[in-house]
Amino acid sequence: MTGSIPPELGSLGSLEELNLVGNQLTGSIPPELGNLKNLHTVSLQGNNLNGCVPVELPDIWVRASGLERCPR
Repeated sequence: MTGSIPPELGSLGSLEELNLVGNQLTGSIPPELGNLKNLHTVSLQGNNLNGCVPVELPDIWVRASGLERCPR
């Protein structure tokens, strides 16, 4: 995959694992992914994400992305 993480992934409410390792993803993590309440594993290594992790997202995203949390 290239480009940004699609915010539409946030509509996959039953998703438990998201593996986006080794893509060419850029941009920031969309706050819509905070809707993934069943998510327990996120893997984002090998991408070029930037910005900060939206406050709507749990700490799992901070650990997976290596980015800092956005200020409130």
